[in-house]
Amino acid sequence: MSILEYMFPLTSHYFETKQQTLLQSERHENNAKANYSTQMQIPNESSDLSITFTDFLQSMNTDDTKKSIIIGPDRADKTSLVFQVAVSAAASGSRVTYICTHPLKRLPFPVHGMAKPEAHIMSNVDFLYIDDSKELIIWLASTHTRTKWPSFLIIEDILSYATHFDDHNLERSLAKLCAIISDTSSWLSLNNEAKSCQVVLTAPTRMHSFCQVLNRFHFRTVGYLGPEKDHLNSKIYYENENVSIQVNFSQQKDCIVLSNVIFSKSV
Repeated sequence: MSILEYMFPLTSHYFETKQQTLLQSERHENNAKANYSTQMQIPNESSDLSITFTDFLQSMNTDDTKKSIIIGPDRADKTSLVFQVAVSAAASGSRVTYICTHPLKRLPFPVHGMAKPEAHIMSNVDFLYIDDSKELIIWLASTHTRTKWPSFLIIEDILSYATHFDDHNLERSLAKLCAIISDTSSWLSLNNEAKSCQVVLTAPTRMHSFCQVLNRFHFRTVGYLGPEKDHLNSKIYYENENVSIQVNFSQQKDCIVLSNVIFSKSV
């Protein structure tokens, strides 16, 4: 599964039905999309209207989806999405290790329509509070000595660890961390019960200047933008030479709600 499927209910039959209804309606009237509060939007100039959204998601699930990094400003809804990834992965039976510098001050908002952090689910999640890069490296390097091997590894704010490691040469520090994280995930993929290990990192907006390092270690960059002054929606997006997807969402009183999805696939 792609990281977005762990965040939002994108594989719900409800959205597939909405998409088919929307495609049919667009042939008759341009304002059909206004009839739906949650909808699929299809960019006319670049999309193949014969492809279903399920097919599109499947086309995203390639080997390069195993390592992702979410880049964007540090906001509550960004933390909520990463936490939802952990909950969804744990609900699917994955063993999750969640590494951050300090405990969460409160439980993040859940995403509407996704698994909730119930006790039996969270028993599959191991939280580690590591505030030093050397300690992080020691933990990664000694993974093979443990009895519980994760199939999902989440590390929050990787750039802060790189800064602690060597703030005079961030690019070199980041490369070293990415290398050991990649080696650890490869070892876990060969030896854990699932025979797979997905990695999710987060980083602030300035991480975009280090994309050449991320590309070298085959990390998929997923962008995040919080709500702007005149817009309530946040968005998370990914694109490469073949596919493009943008998920718009908003933070409500007690949960995060999916607003719409815009996707296209080159043919």
